[in-house]
Amino acid sequence: AIVDTVSMGRVEQKLSIHDAVGRKLLPKISSGASPAYEHWGPALRGDWFDDKDRRGRANAQTRVPATTMAGTVPGSDAGRVPTLEQSRNRGVDMFVRDVNRKRHAEADDYYDDLDTRNLLFGAGISGTTGSLLQAAIAFGGLGPGEMLKEYTLAIIGYLVGGGMHSYHESMVIAQKAGVPYNPGAFKDSLPASFSSSGDFKAWGVQYYDVVYLGAIHWRYNPGVVPSHLNKQLRA
Repeated sequence: AIVDTVSMGRVEQKLSIHDAVGRKLLPKISSGASPAYEHWGPALRGDWFDDKDRRGRANAQTRVPATTMAGTVPGSDAGRVPTLEQSRNRGVDMFVRDVNRKRHAEADDYYDDLDTRNLLFGAGISGTTGSLLQAAIAFGGLGPGEMLKEYTLAIIGYLVGGGMHSYHESMVIAQKAGVPYNPGAFKDSLPASFSSSGDFKAWGVQYYDVVYLGAIHWRYNPGVVPSHLNKQLRA
């Protein structure tokens, strides 16, 4: 059934299986992962991603029920965005930013970049994006180019469309794998199979500031100071 799903399933089903190969199955195989898989692990999924104290996210105080709402917009916008077939707990509903996280050099750099560019916190940096790209490069032979962009767009549809992460939280990882990325913008990261379509042209006209321009550089995320000045961070 799993093999059939990989061939004929929906995008979110396929990617869930791809993620499980590396995260769940490989650790149980005595021979271990391939050298390529091991090589890309530290680059695409840092140790601090799995450390709840350093990752910079905490559980939301209020438990929000499962929803079919798409995307990362607040629950108050229900009815204004499309719905999905599958009900699930969205990452953006389950987590909030932890302003008292422990200091960590890479985490500090990540959050400072997020804040100075006025980009969204959804559920913290995306480890799932890292493990998916790690498996795709190691076992699918994907390198910089159109196929890697197409696979990344599938990840965006899966994680951002499903409300698990913000766009930036996934793309900052995809950039490490070789996908061009202008922070907050879409154009440079999209495969030609989509960017040459009529749907993209219409989308670019309606949301030009996001599709082409990206981050807003003249604002700083409100209520947050740079990590080296933030006295709330734990040592």
